[in-house]
Amino acid sequence: MKPEDIKNRALRLEGERKVQEGLWQEIERYICPYRGEFMTQNPTEGSVQLIRPDIYDGTALQAQQNLAANLHGNLTSPFYRWFNLRFRSEELTKSSDARAWLEEVGEAMWQAMLESDFSLEISEIYMDLTGFGNACLITEMDNKGKLDFTTVPLKEFYFEEGYRGNARNFYRILNWTYVQIVDKFGEAGVPQWVLDKYNSNQGSSERTRVIFCIWQRDAEPKAQFTPLPPKRRAFGYTYILEQDCSILGKEGGYYEMPANVVRWSKTSESRWGNGPSHIAVYDAKTLNRQEELMLQAMAKLVD
Repeated sequence: MKPEDIKNRALRLEGERKVQEGLWQEIERYICPYRGEFMTQNPTEGSVQLIRPDIYDGTALQAQQNLAANLHGNLTSPFYRWFNLRFRSEELTKSSDARAWLEEVGEAMWQAMLESDFSLEISEIYMDLTGFGNACLITEMDNKGKLDFTTVPLKEFYFEEGYRGNARNFYRILNWTYVQIVDKFGEAGVPQWVLDKYNSNQGSSERTRVIFCIWQRDAEPKAQFTPLPPKRRAFGYTYILEQDCSILGKEGGYYEMPANVVRWSKTSESRWGNGPSHIAVYDAKTLNRQEELMLQAMAKLVD
């Protein structure tokens, strides 16, 4: 996919989602604060709003965290193996050697997940699902060959649906400092003007938008047992600068779509989902308004 096409598609998806973001902003304000303000940008650390003067009651905030924690503990607990493997073939299932091999593979998978950051990242997924009804988990391999999981904030990701409702093309808009860009791609993988910004006094504070795109290639390779070069794999990925569509680093590839976009419940005729907070937000707003009025009444009585 060409850099110009990536930019145009990402910006179009960003504009289409403004209606949903209005409700998500209400949910963020009254139920799950600190998950990212949708209607505002925070270009500096000092612009992040930590004090919330419009919150008078924490019932909804605590209830959402309790629900997310219960889902984490009961579905994907870090303390016991919550999955088992089986063969589709009944003949293999009857074989003791095959079952022993399957158990060994399952234990290896469990140990690999324990060594990774899965438990930390999946807890963030449950927070987003119970809050906004949408979440995204990216599964990759790090430089040491270990599993690497990343929960993408809802504020940052967009996707184009396939015919089954899955993410066919995935976009993530990042607000990175120039120090972060050079740290990711190295001095050889960025344009000269980015290096100039990196070496200036604003390198660690000034931000620019970077678009990360994963797209499905038209010609899927046939199944084979030898590794494929990145440009021949089923899904390609690249990073570009929104400002001038410059490519950062090199184009890569995945054998499968690594971005798993999940929704609590699917909203009809929309790619975005809804969750329990979409219903609870109205009660949360009413309760906060009631507490505010009661505090005002108490102040008048004291006066």
